Amino acid sequence: MHMPANKPKNDSRSTAKGDKAAGESNFEITYLQQKFLVSRQKVEEAMKASGNDHHLAEAWLIKYTTKRPVLL
Repeated sequence: MHMPANKPKNDSRSTAKGDKAAGESNFEITYLQQKFLVSRQKVEEAMKASGNDHHLAEAWLIKYTTKRPVLL
């Protein structure tokens, strides 16, 4: 069926994509919380510092949450 030109199409993909992105982000936050045993706030801080890049957020968490031995 053809939609009239003056009536905008309802694109269900745009809302589904937005929901998917939010769900993936929530999954990543939960995954990183469990992997590094840190709070949600710490993971969100890492994601913000890394520009929402999952791999950079992991690197940030490794750098700022691991206890490295102090060399004398």
